[in-house]
Amino acid sequence: MKKEVEAIDVSPLSEENVYKWIQSIMKKEHFEIESEAKELLFQRVGANLMLMHQELNKCMLYTKDVKRITKVDVADMVAETVEQSIFTVIEFAAKGQAGKAVHTYHGLLRQKEEPLAILALLTRQFRIFYQVKMRASKGYTQKEIASQLKVHPYVIKLAMQQMKSFSTESLRLAIIHCADTDYGIKSGRLEKEMAVELLLIRLSEST
Repeated sequence: MKKEVEAIDVSPLSEENVYKWIQSIMKKEHFEIESEAKELLFQRVGANLMLMHQELNKCMLYTKDVKRITKVDVADMVAETVEQSIFTVIEFAAKGQAGKAVHTYHGLLRQKEEPLAILALLTRQFRIFYQVKMRASKGYTQKEIASQLKVHPYVIKLAMQQMKSFSTESLRLAIIHCADTDYGIKSGRLEKEMAVELLLIRLSEST
């Protein structure tokens, strides 16, 4: 008996398709949503439609009297992920705003996030920035870079926006500083919470 095999596309939903899905929910529920609100939702939730639906329901309940969801509403109602907080930390460091970078880091500590886990995410982001910057300089497109690095295209979009604040050399040095901090902690030479805090100050001064 001959079996027919159906190919299933398991690639992650694109940013554009998630926006269309959000808009369809809004139309069905007779709500409006700002473009910036959709973008922030995607930043904080990603392409997980089940979680996105839960967060949309929460936002709609919050704005039921006006039936319009703004960026401020999303910021108030949808929690920032650890990964998003890392982007925020790096953004402050890139602007030389050490105080704000450290304040965001302390917020992660209050959420019981481990300093070594935070350091690992920082290192990962700087490596992505470096790889994206190198590939972009060779003319690769956002889609091609996402495929090569095996990450969601939206991660590459954010990286391409944020890496403009860094030179190739500053990214290389940031990766080295992260590695030095990691070694210092694991060798027992540095106290982990303070070590990451000092790293953020150092990064803010060197970008």
